[in-house]
Amino acid sequence: MKSTSEKVAVFGTIDPQFESVKEAFESNFYRDDTYQELGSSLCVYYQGKQVINLWAGYRNREKTQPWTEDTTIALYSTTKGITGLCVGVLVDRGLVAYSDLVSKHWPEFGQNGKENTTVSHLLSHQSGNPGLRETTQLDDLMNWDLICDRLARQAPYWVPGEKTSYHGWTVGYLAGEIVRRVSGKTVGTFLQEEIAGPLGADVYIGLPESKEDTVAVLYKPIEQHQIPDPATLPDFLAVSVSNPVLEAESPNRREWRAAELPAICGYGSAMGLAKIYQPLAQVDHLPQPGFMSAGSIDKMTEIVSTRQDMMIGSPIAWGNGTVINDLDLNLFGPNTKAFGHSGWGGSFGCADRDNQVAIGYVCNQMGPDTVGDPRAKMLVKAIYDCIQ
Repeated sequence: MKSTSEKVAVFGTIDPQFESVKEAFESNFYRDDTYQELGSSLCVYYQGKQVINLWAGYRNREKTQPWTEDTTIALYSTTKGITGLCVGVLVDRGLVAYSDLVSKHWPEFGQNGKENTTVSHLLSHQSGNPGLRETTQLDDLMNWDLICDRLARQAPYWVPGEKTSYHGWTVGYLAGEIVRRVSGKTVGTFLQEEIAGPLGADVYIGLPESKEDTVAVLYKPIEQHQIPDPATLPDFLAVSVSNPVLEAESPNRREWRAAELPAICGYGSAMGLAKIYQPLAQVDHLPQPGFMSAGSIDKMTEIVSTRQDMMIGSPIAWGNGTVINDLDLNLFGPNTKAFGHSGWGGSFGCADRDNQVAIGYVCNQMGPDTVGDPRAKMLVKAIYDCIQ
């Protein structure tokens, strides 16, 4: 891709201490590779104050719809971190423990070798259910009861807790059904009523039709990583990548936006993500906790698996529903205790309690990476260069 000759207008506000971050943000629009931005936004809180709120570019490739402060975009796996927070709130309220058997809350799940599966196994990708054994079509993912029934009935691909492999889309149903069984609310409703709504954060699992005019068009990666032939993969990896095959631009469909897909298809703005992570970054410095206490955040961010993740192909420090910034990944800055989640295409949200930093970033020109988008990593480095 050739660098654009058009001068990009960057809007928003930035604290003078972080002025160099604006330069880094703008530079992503002039990249000469497949990560060149079309539209994006970045929001950062530091020590309880919003210090960066930037946006630029366009919501569509025709450049007829400017990107605005409240522009939302499909988040792909960044949604997993938000779903993990929903479970974390239930833990905070004493309604769920990560050590609970799943069958305590979802009795139908406790069969065919899943009897000893814990809530923590689900949230840390150790449950042995990275895909479905039954043939599944892409649009089946919008049928909540169908997918949960299949997950409840099937045998796991390994003894829960003995291996780790990214449950790319199944973890949303596994965690989301715990939320529904315990709270009586779907995960999308729970998010709005208990977290996002009270915080005034534009983050959704199941996008209301009233927010359609804020959504940017999502564009598939210009160059995609080669997917191995499923026939050459172990069964659990084959079903993970091919049953069904995800289509990058599915989130542009209204029916997809309306469905609750809590691992792969929440919607949010950069400010919305930052607003949700900000109380977590500040919890140790507030007289009253936000939606989750410091002790509950400790439990959520306890590292429960560091073994090789068989899907991702490298060790990942999994907490209970969140990625911990350990093992030299540096996804969320230099602090190994920072936590959050990133998504296919580039978006991410994270919190760093030690440095009191919360970040949200979204974009609509997807990169091919599920982990380690270079735009995001460059922005994080620029942010931390200003506070170290």
